[in-house]
Amino acid sequence: MNRLNVTIVQASSRSWSGGTDLCMNMMGDSPVIAKTIERLNGYGDRIIIAAPEFDRGGLDFLDTGDAKLSIHYGQDESPLLRIVKATSDLADDTCILRVNALNFCVDMEAAVEMQRLALTVGFDVVRFPENFPALFSSDVYRLSALRRLADINPDLKYHVHPKYVMTESNGFMPLVFTPSLDRYTDDLLRTVREACASSIYGNRIEVDLSKTIKAGDSICHHYEMVLPYLESGYQVLDMACGSGFGTAIMSGSVGKVTGIDIDGSQLGAFEWPGQRDNIELVTADCLDTGLPSGQYDCITAFEIIEHVEPHAMLGEISRLLKPGAHCFISTPQNVLGHIPTTPDHVMEYSLSGLLEIVSRYFDVERVIGIKQGTIYFEGDPVGSNSFLVCRKS
Repeated sequence: MNRLNVTIVQASSRSWSGGTDLCMNMMGDSPVIAKTIERLNGYGDRIIIAAPEFDRGGLDFLDTGDAKLSIHYGQDESPLLRIVKATSDLADDTCILRVNALNFCVDMEAAVEMQRLALTVGFDVVRFPENFPALFSSDVYRLSALRRLADINPDLKYHVHPKYVMTESNGFMPLVFTPSLDRYTDDLLRTVREACASSIYGNRIEVDLSKTIKAGDSICHHYEMVLPYLESGYQVLDMACGSGFGTAIMSGSVGKVTGIDIDGSQLGAFEWPGQRDNIELVTADCLDTGLPSGQYDCITAFEIIEHVEPHAMLGEISRLLKPGAHCFISTPQNVLGHIPTTPDHVMEYSLSGLLEIVSRYFDVERVIGIKQGTIYFEGDPVGSNSFLVCRKS
């Protein structure tokens, strides 16, 4: 078996955080989503682009008259219901491949093998490990299982990523499939990194809270996970704050929030309704902020450590924190992070590698493996993103 009967390309012009989705960025002479479809085209008999209703008509440029390609629009907040609706004419025992529109280098050898396992063994879902480079990954679902899950109507976060409720709940037969690492050579990782450099990751990720879909918005979710730790008199520092959206999220819970970013042009770009007067935005380098020592009750450092020299950043956080104060660190979790596919990342860390470095500076009180979106399970540190709750001794 070397072909896929039906492939669903999950696509949107807008990210879960409300900005332009990276799949719409140009890669050479066409958007990334077109490159993804081109890669899939040689393997499948039918490709369905499943896009939200707010995109209706906006992805029609991808329909070039190829009989195997169709586009379904609908169900803005629920990819689960969108896929179920788009495949309503297919039999229950059909096993479909689901690919993110961004994944232009999806591992097709793994995808074919995953479908074979679903069909021959009877798995309801076959998926990649979370801590694997996302651009290579895909999922296989049995339609009868997706339809049953839609009838159950789980929490909206599982509408975004249904594989996790199917993995964790009784009544479904799941498999986590680990592809052969022999195929993921350093040359392949470098090639994908170079392809991304001029297209996917050219700009900072946009956040627009008026358009965000909360159930899938991992970026804002990081800050929401901090809120229970905050107190009204706290002095908080938000490192690499970008436009200041996270600074604003925390401002209602503390005395003052200072947001710093090395790119001064970003600061203040985020407009918060009823802007509070306890926010300060400063152009500064997170490796050498120039701020007074021992001043902060809490520091957030989200998606930074992979961009910089880690010891310099962690040492600066330790210098700025009061004794006994918390810092919160997040970063991609990647078993192949020595050559990240994201070109402005210096290094992406395995869980053990991250803990080894951070533990030199702080007591790590809690380790959360964010699976995808806003999904995590207590006691399970494996995810696509590592979130650490740390305390200065």
